[in-house]
Amino acid sequence: MCILFRHHIQKVQWFPSKSNGQRLGFVLHSYNPRSTYQKIGNFFIGIGPFFSGIVSLILLMSFFVPESYRLFSVYMELHVRPGPISFDMVTDAAFSMAALIKSLFTAENILNPFFWLFLVLAACISTHIALSKEDLKGAAAGVTTLFLLLLLFNIFGAVFGLDSHEVMSTIAGYHAYTLVFSSLAVLFSCMTFGMCFLLCVLKKGMGSR
Repeated sequence: MCILFRHHIQKVQWFPSKSNGQRLGFVLHSYNPRSTYQKIGNFFIGIGPFFSGIVSLILLMSFFVPESYRLFSVYMELHVRPGPISFDMVTDAAFSMAALIKSLFTAENILNPFFWLFLVLAACISTHIALSKEDLKGAAAGVTTLFLLLLLFNIFGAVFGLDSHEVMSTIAGYHAYTLVFSSLAVLFSCMTFGMCFLLCVLKKGMGSR
């Protein structure tokens, strides 16, 4: 995202270091405050971990468990349609998660070592998709500029008779696909939480004996 929005990358930390062990990784970047394009980029850079995490889960699923990915894709094509944010969209996401569980946890996958490798990688990614305080601060720095740009776009459409509402509705419609694919992260985060909770209970039970 920094490259896409022409931000200058000053430093990148891919893994925790001894001097800064509490931070898993970060990107220090700077931009020209006079550039509207670069200011809007702050928003997309801030929420970048969310989208990169979702994309990574989709790619891993298609590579390690292709049959499950195919079944999930077919379900989405048949049952999920783009449209305005609504209760139906949330319902579709819930049913898609059920379909995902059904396609993943099959007898064939249980015996497939790549399926277990996928579960481990998916759990690692899902539990770190959450945006940090720095990510949220960065996104907040660009959301105001983005909001003003969209406001001007709507005013321009109203003055010159352009149907800006249709354009914005089309863009917003893809929230359906984002929400559905987010169910991947929700599923694996819940699984990780369940396993950690079970281990804590077992450890506490063994310690009290």
